[in-house]
Amino acid sequence: MSKLTSNEILLEPSDNKRLASLCGPFDDNIKQIERRLGVEITYRSNEFKVTGQAQQSSGAAQLLKLLYIAVSYTHLRAHETRH
Repeated sequence: MSKLTSNEILLEPSDNKRLASLCGPFDDNIKQIERRLGVEITYRSNEFKVTGQAQQSSGAAQLLKLLYIAVSYTHLRAHETRH
C-alpha cells in the first residue's frame, strides 16, 4: 500500500473571479480533477491542499497551477474584447 502525501500550493495573485472560474460552479471542476486523478482537494481562498498518492498529488497540484494561469488569460481576453 502506498503512502498518501499532501501538496500545499498558494495560487497568486489571489483573485476571487479567477478562483471561481478555476473551481467551477459548486466546485464541479475540482470534483472532476479529484475523480480523474484519484486525489482529494481542499481549499480556502487561494490556499489549496492536494492529498493522494505522491505522483497523482503532485500532478494535480501542477494542474491547478496551470489552470489558474490559463484562467487569467481567459479573463484578460474577455476584458480586452469588452473595450
